[in-house]
Amino acid sequence: MKAQYLGHVVSYVKNIERSLIFYRDLLGFQKIGRMFHGKAVALTTGRTHHELLLMKWEMPLVLSRCATWSLSYWA
Repeated sequence: MKAQYLGHVVSYVKNIERSLIFYRDLLGFQKIGRMFHGKAVALTTGRTHHELLLMKWEMPLVLSRCATWSLSYWA
């Protein structure tokens, strides 16, 4: 099977505001809106409704020291 299309990526981040500045202001993504009571933000390049969903990383402190970055899934 050969991949034909990447719909969107979900990424867990420690700081949504800092991540939003990076993807929006530096890479040119457009903010679509927030969801899940402000714990996630959807972004697009304009190709689809959203290509990127940033979600607040809420792992316990002990585990968060071991993992500094996480990719939830690609669709």
